[in-house]
Amino acid sequence: MKRLVLASKDETPRRIQPGVAFPMKSRALPLALVISGVLHAGVIALSHEAVPTLTSDPTLVYSTQLEAVLVDAVQDKGETLLPSAAAAESAASAHEADQIDELEHEVSRLEDLAASWQSKLEEIEAQRNAEKAGHHREMIALRESAQVRESDRQRLEVAVQTLTSELGHQQDANRRLQDQARESETSQLTLQVQKQRADAENERLVASLSETALALDALAQEKTGLERQLLDSKALSRELEGQLDDARAAVKVDHQEMTKERETLNLQMQAVSNELQNQQDTNRLLRDEADQINQALTALAREKDKTEAAHDDIATRLLEATSTLRQVSAKSDELQRMLSRSEEAAAELRHQLDDALANAQASTASLETGNALTELRPVPAAGNPKPVYPRLAIRRGIEGEVNLSVSVSSSGQVSGVRVSKPSGFAILDRAAVVSVRQWQFIPATRDGMPTAMVIDIPVQFRLIDTRS
Repeated sequence: MKRLVLASKDETPRRIQPGVAFPMKSRALPLALVISGVLHAGVIALSHEAVPTLTSDPTLVYSTQLEAVLVDAVQDKGETLLPSAAAAESAASAHEADQIDELEHEVSRLEDLAASWQSKLEEIEAQRNAEKAGHHREMIALRESAQVRESDRQRLEVAVQTLTSELGHQQDANRRLQDQARESETSQLTLQVQKQRADAENERLVASLSETALALDALAQEKTGLERQLLDSKALSRELEGQLDDARAAVKVDHQEMTKERETLNLQMQAVSNELQNQQDTNRLLRDEADQINQALTALAREKDKTEAAHDDIATRLLEATSTLRQVSAKSDELQRMLSRSEEAAAELRHQLDDALANAQASTASLETGNALTELRPVPAAGNPKPVYPRLAIRRGIEGEVNLSVSVSSSGQVSGVRVSKPSGFAILDRAAVVSVRQWQFIPATRDGMPTAMVIDIPVQFRLIDTRS
């Protein structure tokens, strides 16, 4: 019986010449059996169609079907597991060598098939690892982007809080300026009252001066009359003196009476002169008082000018404060819009992250189990209240569309409502938010499990709907 010695892959099998003595048990046959068993095991693991044929000897017990097939093949070739000696008379050595060559060819074919299946498995494993690495990198990038968005949002919140505090300080300053303006107005009213009193006092003094001037005119007329009387008395005295020279003795008594009358007239003239002097002193005092009043009026006018200037300054400051307040309000509105856009971007990133995670989980599940994940978005439940059209908006003919970003929990409750795109009218935005906050939803599901999700809901306000 011919035997086969297995060599390396680069060497060709050598035929054994007949008549050569061999040991009782071949060393190459177990190695060939082990290699063939490994190859058959790989082929059976890759293909479930290989059905081994058991040996016809029912008394033999084998650990695997592959072992039974191999042992059966060896028995067919005339070999046994027991040690044997080569027969001297082997007439069919060439035929047996051909069968051994066919067995070697089958082993080589099985090795090539196992190598091809192993390379395919390695390619599939490498592709799967590459997809996992790509999904992992995408998840890391999305998380980093979400962290950056969150840090930006936190910085914006800090900036909004700072501007809010500055706005509060500015409002306090405006209130202080308003208090100062009210105090200035009170001071101005007080000064106006004092001015009115001074004007009344001035009018009273002017009236008193007018009366004094009239009295002075009367006294001057009386003085003129007295002077004329004095002149007349002097003329009469000269006439009387001439008559006295002519008739001194006859009119001596008359002369004495005339002397007495003249003394009386002198006393009266002295009294009138003293009264005139007193009146002149009174006039000087009145003029001094009028000068003082004029000075007081001038001072009041200056004080009024200063008050008006202070009032103008305060009004200017109020205008500047109002302008600053408007600028701060505009900046606050701009920051609010930036914050809304940042929140929208964060929500969009969260959507993208959820989609990426869902796709990654779906890909992993498809590779590992072959099952596809399913995801359903939240659906508004039946019987939700419709948005109420505000009566004021109906009377004013206001229309618009409000886009809301609604956060729906895993239980179907509305956990948060935010205006993602306002209508331009706050009254419509408030009506939409109040209505949608009371809605119920059929929660979103992911792989059959309820989960929280954010969805966009448009709310339209049209007057034609209210009329119908």
